[in-house]
Amino acid sequence: MEIIKTYSDSESKKLDEYTIHQFGIEGKTLMGLASVSIFQEYSSLWKDYEIIILCGSGNNGGDGLALGYFLFQSGFEIKIFRKSGQHSEEYTFYLRLLQKSNCEISNLDEASDYILSCKYGTFLIVDAMLGIGFKPPLNDYYTNLVNTINTFRKMNPNSRILSIDCASGFFPCSNIHYIKPDFLAEVGVVKTNSIYYRYELSHYSFHPIGFPVKEFENLNSEIGGHSCFVPSSWGEIQKITKRESDSHKYTNGSATFIGGSNGMSGAIMISQNAFHVLGGGISKVFTPSRTTLEILLKTDPSMMATDLNKDTVADSFLRKSDVIVIGPGLNPIDLNFPLSYRKEQFVIIDAGSLESVKNKKLNQNFLLTPHIGEFTKLIDAKHKHIFDYIPYLKNYCIQNQVNVLLKSHISIFGDTTGKVYYWAYPNPRLAVMGSGDLLVGILAFFISRTKDWITSVNYSLSVLKQTENMEALYPTVNDIKNYIKELIAYA
Repeated sequence: MEIIKTYSDSESKKLDEYTIHQFGIEGKTLMGLASVSIFQEYSSLWKDYEIIILCGSGNNGGDGLALGYFLFQSGFEIKIFRKSGQHSEEYTFYLRLLQKSNCEISNLDEASDYILSCKYGTFLIVDAMLGIGFKPPLNDYYTNLVNTINTFRKMNPNSRILSIDCASGFFPCSNIHYIKPDFLAEVGVVKTNSIYYRYELSHYSFHPIGFPVKEFENLNSEIGGHSCFVPSSWGEIQKITKRESDSHKYTNGSATFIGGSNGMSGAIMISQNAFHVLGGGISKVFTPSRTTLEILLKTDPSMMATDLNKDTVADSFLRKSDVIVIGPGLNPIDLNFPLSYRKEQFVIIDAGSLESVKNKKLNQNFLLTPHIGEFTKLIDAKHKHIFDYIPYLKNYCIQNQVNVLLKSHISIFGDTTGKVYYWAYPNPRLAVMGSGDLLVGILAFFISRTKDWITSVNYSLSVLKQTENMEALYPTVNDIKNYIKELIAYA
């Protein structure tokens, strides 16, 4: 499983300075490495578009000039616009190379008129205007230019925008205008801010340029508190789902499911079934609904199911199962007695049971799985954007010593230390009733096998990501479950 650390803009800037001053790698060398890497990554694009490069006055603009130099020397026709002003030594270095090469360079003031005049042809606009040092608000100069570029892109569907390192003008959770790129070429380290809009991109690429990250982090232990999940391969997931020839039902994972109140039988059945579809060995359902009990046993007589009541606390299976899932289809009033757990057990709290643990100190074996609406009730605060909840998520996890998987188009996992992990792969096929119950069952399987929440969350979300390949654009959760079942069966 792979996880990529992300860095704030200020951390990234410090790392850049550390690389130059402590390791003696010149800024122009780093700039050249980035530009060559981007040049190679997008080699298939250059020949298909008329290239316009927009450079600001900072080092992000220097990256644009360096890329322009390699493009020009490779025989591509390019149009460069740059902002005048004070420039760094590395910026000036690539500017002089272009000037010595007799490459025509115009003032950025002329860019808007030129772009608006480009009514014919297919254009690739390279955005190298504003880097990680930008802080809002945008001045009128850049606001007009950004609006011109975005409008041009909308009116010319065959044209594209490539942003270098970051989208010019972007600042988290603000309403300011910013470039809406098709492609992002991120340089040096992955920026936490890019997570906010990466899901909108047609293509994302990362370009390491030799930053001494390990040495930097050894000196700055507080650095890199945010990370980005990388989807696990199906081959890696298969290693977990595979049953060994000498295994038995308990070694394949054991789970207790509590839920399925009257009128909500389907939720607990989806969760339990998902656990077994992936290879879970044995499970038991506790439900307050006689109807749910009858449906479960009628659907599959091999399943264990019984009434949820005060005697549940002493049930031997509940006491020894690897994981306990509480909440799918559960009316809170139906769990009116406390449960106790072994310290080794993992517990997933979902849906109707979330409010019962509000502000209760738990432990690192607990996972809460709220969607945004449920999380607002846990923290007594409501915000417009999912990323506005990140500080609250970190504080809630630390204060209550609990893990939280905040479910949305981008899911965010927070652990008991306050570290945050992003899943930046929206999947509209999952925007259907029951997908949360399916996820809980998948999580129950992986935690029963791996005994690690970070790994389990990654594997679970990676399994659901496979549904991007389904033929049905709008599948039901049953369709999704059957698709996963087929993947497991025919892998």
